[in-house]
Amino acid sequence: PGAVTVETSDMLPTAGINDLRDASRYVPNLVLSDFTVRRLSFPYIRGIGSGRNSPAVTTVIDGVPQLSYATANQQMLDVERIEVLRGAQGALYGRNAMGGVINIVPDLPSREPELSVTMSGGSFGLMEGRLSGEGPLGQGGIAGSISAGYARRDGYTENDLTGNSLDDREAYFGRIQVVWPEAGKWNFRLGI
Repeated sequence: PGAVTVETSDMLPTAGINDLRDASRYVPNLVLSDFTVRRLSFPYIRGIGSGRNSPAVTTVIDGVPQLSYATANQQMLDVERIEVLRGAQGALYGRNAMGGVINIVPDLPSREPELSVTMSGGSFGLMEGRLSGEGPLGQGGIAGSISAGYARRDGYTENDLTGNSLDDREAYFGRIQVVWPEAGKWNFRLGI
């Protein structure tokens, strides 16, 4: 038995979850500081957390462990679910999972055409926009998806000497996937 929390694709858009920091609000014992730059957002599970060069909580995106402290809190596009496994997970995920694992599973493209656009804004100059589309690619059951986004906000801290904000954020992000239909035991997917 293990302590696991799963956030599904039904919950993610309705709860306004766009990155791992947003998702951490719905997971017991998961804390993700997010005051300054995004690359310094270290996840902590049950008080055990990551440092600059030794992650004790591993973030796994699409089966690939993100072993750098700079890749733990990314903008998320086309996510099927987020699984948070609390407690030591070294037997399954290796030595960098002493505190736990955050597993982000992508949503595979379907052959049903779909297009979605979201825009949001807020205080401190917050602006965010996302565009996502999926559908069939020619004959033979091939499906594809493309998603892109832009997010920015002004910093919370001001340098008293220069008057500049210290922690402004601006990010462009995207994802492209192509899935070939199953052929026996094989299923092929290309993702960027």
